[in-house]
Amino acid sequence: MRKILVILIMSCGLLGVVTKEAKATDTIGPICFSVSPFTDQFVFFFDFHGGNQFDVTGRDLVTGSAVSASAFITGNTLVLSFIAGQNPSSTGSHPFFGTGNISLSTFSGPGRCDTINTSAGCGTGTSFTYALISCPSGATAAPFPAPINGPRMDGSE
Repeated sequence: MRKILVILIMSCGLLGVVTKEAKATDTIGPICFSVSPFTDQFVFFFDFHGGNQFDVTGRDLVTGSAVSASAFITGNTLVLSFIAGQNPSSTGSHPFFGTGNISLSTFSGPGRCDTINTSAGCGTGTSFTYALISCPSGATAAPFPAPINGPRMDGSE
């Protein structure tokens, strides 16, 4: 009887571990951020990979450019680094990349970005601020129907 009880307890424990790991790989998102002083808005999906590490995918909602990123949590900070591709249908668009520290208390924080092959947009080492925003309706389907005027990270207008 004791042997059956031990097997039952071990089985329940293993099921708990397997269930936890399965849930840990769920995608978190959409999560949207603005990046002031630029008009770009990002939608991100976070895939947890253990050890406070995340693979992140998404896009720039203003330009429609694909965005790949990685993130990790250290203390109360989410460090989020990204690279955005060039939008082939946008004149003057350039790939850009950046990184920043987002406070898990305020869901905002400072960052820096660079644009490749141009001084427009992020240029070389421009500061920006991540800020959590509500994802607009259709954030995962199509770019905004009307362009948002103002500076963009990729250098296009």
